[in-house]
Amino acid sequence: MLAVLRIENLAIIDETEIEFTRGLNALTGETGAGKSIIFKSIELLSGKRASSDIIRAGAERCIVEGLFILNEEMRQNLAAHSEQLEEFAAEDELLIRRVIDRSGRSKIYLNGNLSTATILQQVSPCLIDVTGQHQQQRLLETSSHRSLLDEFGVSKATLEEVAGLYECFATAERELQGFRENSKEQRAYYERIRIEHEELEAAALQEGERAQAEEELDRLANFEGLSAKLSECLDLLEGDQGSIESPLRDCLHLLQSCAKIDPALQEATALVESSVVQLEESRLAVNEYMARLESDPGRLEELRERIAEIAKLERRYQCDLAGLIRYRDSISEEIANFEAGGLDEQKLSARRDAAKKELLAAEVALTKERTAAGERLSKLVVRELAALNMKRARFSVDISEAQSGPHGADRVEFTLAANPGEPFRPLTRVASGGELSRILLVLKTLLNESKSAATQIFDEIDSGIGGAVAQVVGERLLELAQHRQVFLITHAPQIAALADTQFEIQKSTNSSRTSSTIKKLKQDERVEHIARMLAGKNVSAQFEDSARALLEIRGANESAGRSGSATKGGKKANTRKEKKEASKPADA
Repeated sequence: MLAVLRIENLAIIDETEIEFTRGLNALTGETGAGKSIIFKSIELLSGKRASSDIIRAGAERCIVEGLFILNEEMRQNLAAHSEQLEEFAAEDELLIRRVIDRSGRSKIYLNGNLSTATILQQVSPCLIDVTGQHQQQRLLETSSHRSLLDEFGVSKATLEEVAGLYECFATAERELQGFRENSKEQRAYYERIRIEHEELEAAALQEGERAQAEEELDRLANFEGLSAKLSECLDLLEGDQGSIESPLRDCLHLLQSCAKIDPALQEATALVESSVVQLEESRLAVNEYMARLESDPGRLEELRERIAEIAKLERRYQCDLAGLIRYRDSISEEIANFEAGGLDEQKLSARRDAAKKELLAAEVALTKERTAAGERLSKLVVRELAALNMKRARFSVDISEAQSGPHGADRVEFTLAANPGEPFRPLTRVASGGELSRILLVLKTLLNESKSAATQIFDEIDSGIGGAVAQVVGERLLELAQHRQVFLITHAPQIAALADTQFEIQKSTNSSRTSSTIKKLKQDERVEHIARMLAGKNVSAQFEDSARALLEIRGANESAGRSGSATKGGKKANTRKEKKEASKPADA
């Protein structure tokens, strides 16, 4: 859960630090007080993009920090999500810190270590899920309904299979159409590279062979000169007229005699002795080379022709030997593709048809999954809407045929019959603001049941509702908060009163600056604040009594929860009656 949120120089907030609790946390305050800034700060912790516009006037940077307490399930989800997140899974806490400066640069720190937005965007879904006001508008966009349904009940493997098969089909279709449009040019290109490939294959080019051939050619072309000079060299080393080795050996013997008398000459003796050994080794090496050296006019001519052939190819293709080999290998692959059907419309058409057949089979399977998921989702939404005072509403997921694409061949649209006797109509045309709020809450609740985020944030999910309906929505949020931490920015006193903890955001202005602060309310402060939410400026004793009554409903809920199975049947009905009576002053 999010335990601590610290904000510095964000919009009109100078500096504040908030300690949150488990359960339902309500953030309330007048319009413009700064509730949206709190929401924005949590979005920054989830990895959303930031700009320098959010920095408080006069400050050089803004800082947002969030301390998350990790339970065992969260740690397991982090470890399973990515190898890069395993280091965080070993900790009990995770501190996220974002710093945005005037240049627009954003720095991200995870547990004190510099990190990236990519890593943060991988971490945050395991920690928090944010639902903003714009998501109501998303419900009005039919294009989003398919992704919401897929998120609810379609396997990732099925979606990936359809996407992959569609890409194969689209590639085959492009190749066929490209052939039909450019067949003459493609055939001419194929003929050209086929001839070039045959020429290069016939040349049997090998890496580095030109350098080796030129070296051998140089040796054979200079056979006579090499032979004469090496013969003279051997005469000097071992000739009958006396070799250079004889006086050197005489010198060595003299030095050895002298070194016996004066050891100081041992180093000089060793040097001369080494020279004798090296001279002998050089004589042997020259003899060995001379034994291998022979004249071969045929080989000489062969080398000259091979070098000339390589040079001609290098000039024709304007690249060196290594480039010729690379080009030969690359066009070999293109030729193989052409010969596999790239120049045969019938083969290309058959390839396209086979890909289409596979895609259609996968799309049928996907449609079946979506249909089954739509039926489950419809039943669950109707059940949840009944609990939110839309008892007679009917919800349906309409799946119709659409053009094939990477997401299948289905058009998905949510439809609603809000009242008995009314036909199903697209959600975009019949839902009021309050109905949209409740449907969004239901969908988010159902979708998040399979998610790992331990903290759920709602920004005015209660928009467009009030009175008894608001209280019912609050009770549903309270139920959700039994299993995860919930934040709610709200204007509804009926919902704020049900919260485990309530925070008030206040805005104050002096002669030069406007500032926003956040305060955790005590019980008596909650009575006063909720009374203001009910009455506005003129708070009377009647509104304070109404506020107390709303807060007492929270206590009744806790008592009902402690009574367990005994609350079922008649007692539960009595509790609902008590709630209804307690809420009457607030509705008034």
